[in-house]
Amino acid sequence: MASCVLHVLPACFVGLFSGCCAMFFGGVYPSLGCSHSVVLNAVLSVVLTNNCLLFLVLCAKSPSCPLHQQRHHRAYQALFPPNELIYFRQHYHDPTLALCSKCLLPTLPRMLHCKHCDRCVLDFDHHCYWINNCVGYYNYKYFLVFILNLAAILCLSVYFNFLFLRQAYSANSAAYAHVAHSPLNYKLLVFLVVSNKQNEVAGILLIVCFFLAWFLFIFLYQMLNNIYLGINASEYKKWANVQSLVQAHLLYYNSENNTYYQRSASTLRPLNKLDHHSIPISSRTRPVTSIDNIDNIYDSGFAQNLLLKLASPFPS
Repeated sequence: MASCVLHVLPACFVGLFSGCCAMFFGGVYPSLGCSHSVVLNAVLSVVLTNNCLLFLVLCAKSPSCPLHQQRHHRAYQALFPPNELIYFRQHYHDPTLALCSKCLLPTLPRMLHCKHCDRCVLDFDHHCYWINNCVGYYNYKYFLVFILNLAAILCLSVYFNFLFLRQAYSANSAAYAHVAHSPLNYKLLVFLVVSNKQNEVAGILLIVCFFLAWFLFIFLYQMLNNIYLGINASEYKKWANVQSLVQAHLLYYNSENNTYYQRSASTLRPLNKLDHHSIPISSRTRPVTSIDNIDNIYDSGFAQNLLLKLASPFPS
């Protein structure tokens, strides 16, 4: 049942997108004065075509290739080494943990097995139900450009539908004089619904696209913020746990062996669950007083982080 739902959602997106385009270009856009602009029509054609092509690529392209993961295991380890904070070197040397129990691939930091796709995904960010595919190392750039492109489409839709409604009201303002002193919600109801079909379509598209744009911009902000922080969406809870330890003054660090500890009474336990060697609090360990004091080895600055996501260089 769940598998059927996952396959239906991409079809729902295609249906929703196609329906909105048909309503807009069939009833609203031809009435705009700017609809005869060759440049504008060319821009809209490029934006809409890019959106369709990117959606097809995201649905079809694998976010990581198992053959590449096996063949270039050491190169990927150099690209994403364990940081000894949320990923631990000992974990990847343990015979019982070094292989994925599902697909028997060598496990790596930032690599997770997706239960929906039933495969290991390198640099796993999240599973997107709307494309029924994971977002990872090899397709993150397409996903980011797709979101930006979709945001541009929604903004253009909001603008053009608002422009249409403003023109329609200005051209027929005398027809709405009888509701001039009515409450605002009633005036909007009369203008959008009672007046004519075109106004109703433009009003529906304006409201739907406006709220979808807000949700999309919130999601886009989260994506860009994760890139800025040098983390993936799948790592957010792990870093939140680290943040809670810092705020509770329970996180300690030993620079001599590059090990992080969690304070428990008068002893320190390694964050690595496979390391059972607790130590007493001493001058060799220092409390981590701020999350900014932690060196995130996956964070090379926003520009470099973004370049890595967009270029996804194949390690050699």
